[in-house]
Amino acid sequence: LSVAVVGLILYLSLIPHFSYYGAAIGTVVTEAIIAIIGYYIILKNMKFRLPWKVFLKSLGASFAMAGFLYATRDFNLFIQIAVGFGIYLSVSYILKSFTKKEVMDVINIRKE
Repeated sequence: LSVAVVGLILYLSLIPHFSYYGAAIGTVVTEAIIAIIGYYIILKNMKFRLPWKVFLKSLGASFAMAGFLYATRDFNLFIQIAVGFGIYLSVSYILKSFTKKEVMDVINIRKE
């Protein structure tokens, strides 16, 4: 409930000044708060540790994709989505966020 109140305050203060950018900023901040609280609850109750190495690799792939999307912001949206997805997967694979065996395991699960 407290995160909803924070979100509401952010929306009411940011949207009048920044329009949809303010809405986006408010959403990102509230989702980040939810993620941090969720991680804390999981850590406390399940003794789960986030594999930071994988997280940082995913973050790197996200920045690569975001850079492409920003540089091509005037292009066709469908092309951006397709190429951005390919960039994310390619960079993730180059950074060894997942292995070829893991990809094959996922493909084999679909066939069963």
